Amino acid sequence: MLKEIIKKYADYYKLGSELVAAVIAQESSGDSFAFRYEPAFFRRYIKNKSQKELGGFWLQTESKNDEMLERYHRSCSWGLMQIMGQTAREMGFVGVGFENLWCDNENIKYGCKKLALCFEFAEKQNKAQIETLEIALLKWNGGGDLDYPKRVLKHLETGEAERILKL
Repeated sequence: MLKEIIKKYADYYKLGSELVAAVIAQESSGDSFAFRYEPAFFRRYIKNKSQKELGGFWLQTESKNDEMLERYHRSCSWGLMQIMGQTAREMGFVGVGFENLWCDNENIKYGCKKLALCFEFAEKQNKAQIETLEIALLKWNGGGDLDYPKRVLKHLETGEAERILKL
């Protein structure tokens, strides 16, 4: 079943299924319920920004607790592709609860949408194809880990991406 979801969105966004599976292998090892709070992301991109600056869907509520919960959830990476809550909101995710990002279909849909935008960015850099792939993967991961593309691509060599496609 996972293979069909990956193929659906990889094809739609013109990404290779194997590459999407390799990202999943790197990010979550195929764990649909992977979750990680990213405190540095919260401090840098979320904490002191207005709702307007952050954009995306906001649950209309008067509760400061609900707003803070939304902010913390935007600072977490969710599911198979470990998509950040903020990124999912920017990509159009309107779920009231971020736990919907643990749904493989939702996670891969928004993850592939973001990854495709990373490739669009990389292609504008006018680099060779391998450099475009590396730039796109660095952009996906935030750019701070220069070895990230190598680790993702290693999953293609080791068969780990193929294992993900068999889940």
